[in-house]
Amino acid sequence: AEKYADAIVILDTFLASEPAQPPEAFYLLGLAHYQLGDFAKALPAAQRAATEAADAPASWLELVVALLKQRNDYRAAIPWLERLIELAPDTKTYWLELSVAYERTEDYDRALATMRLAHTASLLTDDPEFRRLSDLLAHQGIPQQAADVLEQGLAAQAVRAARETSNRRIEFSANQQGTFGEQVKGSV
Repeated sequence: AEKYADAIVILDTFLASEPAQPPEAFYLLGLAHYQLGDFAKALPAAQRAATEAADAPASWLELVVALLKQRNDYRAAIPWLERLIELAPDTKTYWLELSVAYERTEDYDRALATMRLAHTASLLTDDPEFRRLSDLLAHQGIPQQAADVLEQGLAAQAVRAARETSNRRIEFSANQQGTFGEQVKGSV
């Protein structure tokens, strides 16, 4: 902790005396504040670094996202997550986090669209990811596709077969037909 505090003093002195303030210095300043748990001071420095550097590495953008999530400011995190996906479209975590950010801002259509894109790109490989997509489909009133996603996950051996999965399939089928949804759910 002492080294981070020392780094902050050095970086503040450097930035105060340097007319051309490099984005790298702001990133390091933001990171040092983050490591000390001073998120309020870390965020402006991290955002400035990532904004001023058009070619900012993923780690810089990840720091901004982490700080915004720390504040539960998912709406502000969305453009940074989109930028991360542009930078590294094969990184599954970015897609999942973007979907969660949309969901936390109650933009369920975009949360679902993000997960569908990740699924189309074959990025979903684990049980919770297939279940998340399935849950979003069900939430948006598309139960048959929700059940199909679970079946695809089972076929790929990514989804664990469980009583809950069977219950979901029965419930989705019943709800899609518009009959006995609650009765089937309660009786299984």
